[in-house]
Amino acid sequence: MDYIFIEHKVGKKAGDSARMAAEKAYKQIQKVAKKKEIDISKGNYVRVKYLDDQGQLQIIKN
Repeated sequence: MDYIFIEHKVGKKAGDSARMAAEKAYKQIQKVAKKKEIDISKGNYVRVKYLDDQGQLQIIKN
């Protein structure tokens, strides 16, 4: 199994939040998977973790 690691920094000037950065990373992973012709729609292949404003770990998964 291959792993794809993508990091997005939270830019205060742009008004980004940790959730917005996590969503951008998730979209980037989808683009890479599509280019490599990998079907990530089945199963829990993608998990994006981030800390919310209260410092709690949140997970976005497919």
